[in-house]
Amino acid sequence: MAESGVRTIQLPYSFRSDALLVLRIARLIEKTKPDVVHCHSFTMNAAGALGAALAGVPSIATVHGAIYDLDTRRRRLAYNVAAKMHYKVVTVSNFLRDELHTNAQIPLRKIEVIHNGVPAADTVRSDAAYARCQAGVGESDVLVGCVGMLRPEKGHSDLLDAVALARETIPGMKLLIVGDGQCKEDLLRKIGERKLSGHVVFAHSGSSVVSMLSAMDIFALPSHTEGLSIATIEAMSCGRPVVVTDCGGPTEIVSDGVTGLVVPPCDPQAMAEALVRLAKDSALRTCLAANGRARAREAFSLQRMLQSYERLYEEAAR
Repeated sequence: MAESGVRTIQLPYSFRSDALLVLRIARLIEKTKPDVVHCHSFTMNAAGALGAALAGVPSIATVHGAIYDLDTRRRRLAYNVAAKMHYKVVTVSNFLRDELHTNAQIPLRKIEVIHNGVPAADTVRSDAAYARCQAGVGESDVLVGCVGMLRPEKGHSDLLDAVALARETIPGMKLLIVGDGQCKEDLLRKIGERKLSGHVVFAHSGSSVVSMLSAMDIFALPSHTEGLSIATIEAMSCGRPVVVTDCGGPTEIVSDGVTGLVVPPCDPQAMAEALVRLAKDSALRTCLAANGRARAREAFSLQRMLQSYERLYEEAAR
């Protein structure tokens, strides 16, 4: 944001200074006089609601996931209280709307679903071949890829098991993991255990995601839970066939057998079978990729998301 010329202010915060954070937010709002305050994720959705209320400015909240936001009774209670102060609570999927309503007892009239959107991407990138070369992937290899933080709930360990199983049928299959996080050392150990050394490549999360997606033959989402999955939408927008787990939001993006393949979470065998099926059937890959790209552009465009938020900002400001 700063590089784009947007003024940014970072407030000091520690987990033991919630009350102080609320006061800092209220003072900042009084000083900058915004029309609407938009809060994201648990801490800001709770503290931001109080700060905006103290400053007398309307606020909205966006909930991006359930595993951290709703994992304790205290957080669910905090969301219930904060929702009373927010003009609206936005969820990025119908799955999250239902979770918030059921677990935090927030009325449905208070919740609005606005799916995340991504910019339209070209189906062919000139740097895709370079990205494959950098990853040590040949033209005849089948490159499976995933994008996401390396955290336990993202299911990378399951994907390693799936690729190891799939390579028994498709020995030219390789895996590209784009992302950073706490599980990298554990994943590196598992790569050795599953005899996948030389067949798995890691790319830093700062890499060009679009070029990495364009280099993949198949995109895989092995998550145990997801609010929506922007990476899946990006992959579909790039014209990649996708395999996702039935873990919440992704099934709002992908229809099994139409815009991608859907498998159960925590099931490496099912994931492996889906990867092998796609690797063997180029016609299916082409069909799913075309349908998925159309779906991403129709329902998950950046413009559609921006228009929805603009309307909500205007409603809240009034």
